[in-house]
Amino acid sequence: MNVYLFELDSVRNSEAEIARGQEALFREIVVNGSTVVLSYNQLSDSAAFWAGLRDEKTYSAIMELCRLGRIQVSLFAGHRTAAQYILEHIRECMRRLDDADGEQRQFYFSLVPLDADDRGMLEDVYHAIQYSDVQLLREKSQSEAANSEKYLFLYRYAELILMLSRSDTANRRQRQGLFRTLTDFLSLAERELGGTDAAIAPAAALLRRISQGAAPDALQRRSVWYRLLDAEPFSDDVCAAEAMIDLCYNYAVEDSMHDIDRRWDGEDMTDFARRFRADMEQYMRSAELGEHVFHWQDDARRSAQKDFPRAAALPEWGLALELVHRNLEYAASRGKPATPPVRSKSRSEGAAEQKRRWTRLTKRSLLYRLLLAALYALAFIIINYLLNVMQDAVTDGLGIDLGLGGRFLLDFFLIAVFGLLSSLLFLRAGLPDILETVQSVIGGVRERRMLKDFEKRNARRKH
Repeated sequence: MNVYLFELDSVRNSEAEIARGQEALFREIVVNGSTVVLSYNQLSDSAAFWAGLRDEKTYSAIMELCRLGRIQVSLFAGHRTAAQYILEHIRECMRRLDDADGEQRQFYFSLVPLDADDRGMLEDVYHAIQYSDVQLLREKSQSEAANSEKYLFLYRYAELILMLSRSDTANRRQRQGLFRTLTDFLSLAERELGGTDAAIAPAAALLRRISQGAAPDALQRRSVWYRLLDAEPFSDDVCAAEAMIDLCYNYAVEDSMHDIDRRWDGEDMTDFARRFRADMEQYMRSAELGEHVFHWQDDARRSAQKDFPRAAALPEWGLALELVHRNLEYAASRGKPATPPVRSKSRSEGAAEQKRRWTRLTKRSLLYRLLLAALYALAFIIINYLLNVMQDAVTDGLGIDLGLGGRFLLDFFLIAVFGLLSSLLFLRAGLPDILETVQSVIGGVRERRMLKDFEKRNARRKH
């Protein structure tokens, strides 16, 4: 399945939401075997996705998952590459910094806590991506101690953007034809739920009122709605209205993607009403618990932030990558796709079916490595036996006493011969060598523990 994750939305940037976004990414790729498709907005501003850049091992694993095509970017609005979009994004950031209308200090580059004093850092990122010169950022991370962490983060950021832009597997073409927009989904939500839902009805009425007179094209941008809401006195309805905007924005982004397994059946309005109501309830509950920070609160928090937020706990992406690698290699060796197309009426049914397939593939790929380890053990016994027979025939036939040192050297020689013969034998058969096999089996045991721990955490959260 190809899925778009609402949990990676750029406005979900609290510590709890970053952790939840990382877990959603992990669950879809590692537990369910899905491909996660990012929007350009998520690629440029998702704190949850980019949290992995803070750690070298985690970052390397995320980079490799992109190379493998398990994380993809959806091309949109005429941008042919991620680099093209990001460069345009950075140019807009610098334009805002140069704006003389007194709003410079409100500027915020979402992924790194920069302000108007850090314009040079933005220029360095722009240069690094435009000229494929990421080494500039790495050198500055070493030479500028005060900004070392920021520059190291931006080095990884630029490196991943350039890799995505060159990749044949990490890009997904834009959906052709008509698709629903943000205002289309707002209209759907009001029509299907406005008369029955106590939270949605007044929020929808508020959005309808403040949008009167605005240009229809402008209302497709979430930032325009935020500015309209900023002019309203704070109330619970304003929060609910913002939640509706955020959700409808994500529904619209998902609808614009090619070959995506959507959150709801695109023709079933009952399914949409059920899904949207559940999303609204979860969103508002998250805000009540202090996990989600609404736009007006977020600006205040961001303006006071001068350094990176405390790092959220991250999944074990290194182990996860080993599992994905093993599954993909095993499936490819049999000439089959790792995740065959799922044909079902609903996303939940499709997800359940694919998870069962991926789980079977995980078990079979590990069993395959276990059988290989057993074959290596059997080969060692047979080859060692034959070499011992040859040794006894030579020493007994010639009446030679090798002594302790001689037997030690002979044993060492036999082990070397076994390693050479077994490696040649398995290489000829296209099988992994003994060291790789043993490492894979040990890794498989650790993966099982990792997956069980992950499922336990999710089960506790649901209860």
